[in-house]
Amino acid sequence: MIFKLKNHMVVLFSVIISMFSISGIVVSADEYSAVICDDYGVLTDTENQELTNYLLEKSLEANVNIAVVISDETNKSGAMDFADVYEENLFGKNSNSILYLINMNDNYDWLSCSGTAIDYYSQDTIDYILQNTSGRYLTGDDLDFYGCIQNFGDLVVSEQSQPMSTGVKIGLSFLVGLVVSVITCCVIASTYKFHATTDASTYTKDGGVQFTQRKDVFLRTYTTKSAKPSDTDTHTSSGGGTHSGGGFQR
Repeated sequence: MIFKLKNHMVVLFSVIISMFSISGIVVSADEYSAVICDDYGVLTDTENQELTNYLLEKSLEANVNIAVVISDETNKSGAMDFADVYEENLFGKNSNSILYLINMNDNYDWLSCSGTAIDYYSQDTIDYILQNTSGRYLTGDDLDFYGCIQNFGDLVVSEQSQPMSTGVKIGLSFLVGLVVSVITCCVIASTYKFHATTDASTYTKDGGVQFTQRKDVFLRTYTTKSAKPSDTDTHTSSGGGTHSGGGFQR
């Protein structure tokens, strides 16, 4: 089914305010949707519908909304905010979504993530996806938009990194702590040497007690830990949503 989506968005670039509308094929199942907005007309209606259905399958596997936008309405300097706000208008602000902008103006494409997708796709992963979509299918004279979009859907699933849940993190922390404690106890115990004796004279001399051996025993250590910084850079769009992303110059 073909739906016409018309959402007027205001994107602030310095003092310039531009308006544009969104149109494309949308399919959805449960809470996740897939959208292809081919404003440039590089796909046939049949190709558009086939790819949208394919992306919907991938969105359900990855638990994120997926969108592909093919447009010439922005340039390199505005690609990031164009993609971010487009994503917000399609799925809502800070939704669990990933949007792939194929920029037909100056060939500077952009991948935008929001919601849980920020955690699912690191900066290195975003760069890898762009290299294996725009870099692989949209360079040179023979542009393969169909193959590019299809492979994008595959990569959204195959390159997704699910963050550990809080319960799993607590369980792993407890297990590591237990193992370290056991090892520490074993090391301390091994420093003590017990020798069999026949009488008290081994420990006493001339009616008194004398120390015959002195030993320093290591009991414990203290470690200070700092949180590892995230490898994904985030920013706020002109629409107010939080996003991560990356660009690729074809």
